[in-house]
Amino acid sequence: IFNTAAQNPALNKLPYFEECIKLSGATSEDLTPKPEKMTHESKCFFFCAMKKEGAIDATGMYKPKEIFRILKLYHGIEVPADQIKTISTCITALGKVSHLSAVMDPTKIPGFEECLESSGTTLEAISKRPVTLDHNVYCFFKCAHEKKGSLDADGNVVLDKLLDVANEHNLSADQRKTLTVCLEAVGKISACEDVEKITKCLMPMKS
Repeated sequence: IFNTAAQNPALNKLPYFEECIKLSGATSEDLTPKPEKMTHESKCFFFCAMKKEGAIDATGMYKPKEIFRILKLYHGIEVPADQIKTISTCITALGKVSHLSAVMDPTKIPGFEECLESSGTTLEAISKRPVTLDHNVYCFFKCAHEKKGSLDADGNVVLDKLLDVANEHNLSADQRKTLTVCLEAVGKISACEDVEKITKCLMPMKS
């Protein structure tokens, strides 16, 4: 699908193309056909595009019918009728797309190497989707929040830093308000596991 999308000469004519390019930081090189080597920026671009098209709704859920519509409309791919149910079930089983896990490249976190070493986790562990949240992984993300300045020296949430997520990932006003209320209730982060409080605010959770 990515290969076909990237080859589509009309890709840059999409009404939201420039906006998604700006939000993702993607270049023409990022959007060239190389599905086995999708860059962080190309993933961000297509994440943005899928949200604009309604293939990912406001709650972060994939919408199979919209994905099929996009494939047919823009890429000339019509999913065989006998495969629709199977593919829809598979897509639905993916659950919600987290704003964090869908776009975050762990290696681009400030102090990445230092946090990896101090936490005792591995790149493989923090790159898995979904991430298995064990003690070491929590410690990695606690360290990352400290390096980014979203946690101060006393373990207090720096709200403005975390609300940058809203600006970077184009959250709606309602989503931003919900995020603000959630983060204001987090309290002090002391133990590594306390980071889960932030994680639950940043990542849409399955009900």
